[in-house]
Amino acid sequence: MQTFIQELPEFNPVFPPSIDQNRSVFFDIETTGLSPASSFLYLIGCVFRENGRFRLIQWFSDDVRNEKELLAAFTEWISRFRCLIHYNGTAFDIPYLTAKCRKHQIAFDFNSFESIDIYKRILPYRRYIPAPNLKQRSMEEFLGISREDPFSGQDLIAVYTAYLGRSRYEAYHTGPSEESPVPSPEQLSSLLGTQGRIPDISAAALRSLLLGHNREDVKHLPALLSLLAYADCFRGGFVCDGAREEADAVQILLCCTSAFPVPLTAEFEAFAGTEHACRCSLTLSGERAVLWIPVFEGEVRHYYENYKDYYYLTEEGMISHKSVAAYVSPRYRRKARPEECYYKKSGRFLPQAAACRTPYYVRAYKQKITYFEVTEEFLLDLKDLTQYARHILACL
Repeated sequence: MQTFIQELPEFNPVFPPSIDQNRSVFFDIETTGLSPASSFLYLIGCVFRENGRFRLIQWFSDDVRNEKELLAAFTEWISRFRCLIHYNGTAFDIPYLTAKCRKHQIAFDFNSFESIDIYKRILPYRRYIPAPNLKQRSMEEFLGISREDPFSGQDLIAVYTAYLGRSRYEAYHTGPSEESPVPSPEQLSSLLGTQGRIPDISAAALRSLLLGHNREDVKHLPALLSLLAYADCFRGGFVCDGAREEADAVQILLCCTSAFPVPLTAEFEAFAGTEHACRCSLTLSGERAVLWIPVFEGEVRHYYENYKDYYYLTEEGMISHKSVAAYVSPRYRRKARPEECYYKKSGRFLPQAAACRTPYYVRAYKQKITYFEVTEEFLLDLKDLTQYARHILACL
């Protein structure tokens, strides 16, 4: 096993206020396959902050028989931290490492750490991020991060296999070699099996390719933390500082907890699948967001729950409370039905999925979506605006 430590002097990522930089570590692993039962762990990389500076540490297995040694070194070292930050580590890295610890009888509990999975946090909102998928490389491109490393994790399996063969050859025939030049595209193509012969690349150069890929993965994780700003906003991480009423909508102005790395607009259908689904939008830029909600203008109804307390007056075609209608001849009255017991109101209204704000109205009997009137009082109440914005964004 080999250990590499590198200073990152110009590395200055921006952390959300809730994350303690000194007690958190970013990590990423490299394996020869997805199943811990039939593949090997050969590389782990971590970025961490120590004495005010960021560093990168990597443990590299130069022989598959060193897997236990690599794992023991990593688990002992990482115990100093309290928070693990990763990308899709909940589904792959942590279960893989847990299975390997069990196999090698290393007592270590990943559940004792706080875990921040960037991928898992943004997954519910994938349709609103303009990228082909949520793979780490795609998210880096979305944020404008460029990579020097051309490989995918799948590619690296062939690179590591070539490294094992080359290092063994050098050990028996030539001794450890100096690192050869960076392979050309043609050599890389051969290395990955698209041509017939593995090129003459030194073990040291192959190891550099492996370390470089892992280094790029783990070094970019802090930048990917900025993606959490979108998820935090969608989940209600904001306060309202005003509203604007338009001809056909209400705009709620939000002040968010973190800055958005890239401006974007998320369009979504609130109350989808109901009679009155409505198209809303959320525009994000800087530390601000604007939530746009369409207004319904027209007539709505409020139905009485105590309909049994009313009579329907057949001549007038209206309802009347029993305390009054009791004096009407029984020939001209009957018990009111629930769908008849309502009063009408005209105006401008906003939708809600439940009767959160009262008085509430509906556009037809027994409809699930209710409405409340847009009033100046509501538009000036920042607490009510914040609660309503969170209610709408729950539809995301």
